[in-house]
Amino acid sequence: MSRAQDPSAPCISPSPVGDLTDILNGNVTLGFQNDSTLQQARIASFVSIYTTPIIHNMTWWNSLSKTEFTVQEAVNHIGDFRHDAAEVLFHLCVNTYETEVRKGVETTRVVSSSTVPLEETGRPFVDMDCEAPLLGGSYSCLRRDERWNETLDLKSPGDSSSDPPASGEGFSADYGAMEEMAQWMRSYLAGYVSFTMLPDSRKNFRFEQYGGEFLLDLHQGVFFGPHTMPNPDLRQTCLRNIYQNVATSLTALLRAGRPGVQQFVHGVFNVTGTASRDIPHVRIKWPWVSLLAVEIAVAALFLALTIAEQAGGQGSRFRDVKSSSLATLVALSADCRAAAGGGLGPVAELERIAKTLDVRLEGAHIVLAEKAADEKSL
Repeated sequence: MSRAQDPSAPCISPSPVGDLTDILNGNVTLGFQNDSTLQQARIASFVSIYTTPIIHNMTWWNSLSKTEFTVQEAVNHIGDFRHDAAEVLFHLCVNTYETEVRKGVETTRVVSSSTVPLEETGRPFVDMDCEAPLLGGSYSCLRRDERWNETLDLKSPGDSSSDPPASGEGFSADYGAMEEMAQWMRSYLAGYVSFTMLPDSRKNFRFEQYGGEFLLDLHQGVFFGPHTMPNPDLRQTCLRNIYQNVATSLTALLRAGRPGVQQFVHGVFNVTGTASRDIPHVRIKWPWVSLLAVEIAVAALFLALTIAEQAGGQGSRFRDVKSSSLATLVALSADCRAAAGGGLGPVAELERIAKTLDVRLEGAHIVLAEKAADEKSL
């Protein structure tokens, strides 16, 4: 971007808060006459002409909030104004990038940039011829169909290994693509905005705009914001940044091959380098881990309570008689064992004696029925 000013030049507009931006035709340039390389590689060159307030008393401006002021208030606190101009040149370049992908997030930065034509001619490659919006009310430009297949070649940086495999020499762009790009850029970036005080009125202003949202952003956010109007240095920084954002966005659009531009872009870049080994990692989501820990703790507590209940319950002291063949022998009283023969014997003899005995379950013991009957009679 190149800046120029001429305080003695006649005013383009009577508005103290106005700006105009348009493309420069042919090889016209205001600030790049001595840079033939950029002129040859340029896609489009735009000039912004704007008013710069001359403020003698900063008291009111220093008391401003971020956005609260009216055009009338601003005009009343401007002592005078001059016209300044800035030229912004968009050109082809070959960028070398360094990309890092960590945990699925890509970080890319430009390491170097080069603009060196293979054949230097010293004159612009693209010859734009557009009507002025102020005069013709149109963004149309002359289309040079006969030159669409002409090609501009750029050298690849010496330390780069990403030359297009087809040519092996450099990067190229044809005239048709550059002309189309310049026309689309003009339709977005060119136009004017102004506030003009109506004759014989100190409060009413006429607002005029020709152009899109970019012109409004340029007018309200860069040239005539509450903090950029009284600060020329901040205004220049904002002006440089907004156009740098345009260039960066356009470069990223071409580099990524976004939908709508794939048919115009071929071999824009090649990836070279060595991929690092995959590092496995586990992403822990603490809410789910906490829920799992609570569930495990509840299950362990329930299991402990169940074990304690089973171990200390009444049923654990007296095992079910049906579950063991030795349980009956343990439960027999001494009288029962004596009546049954007093010990082990032949199976047939034991079965015969057992059929003659009457027993009953008394608490945890098996006793003779006669004995129980005698005890009750007493």
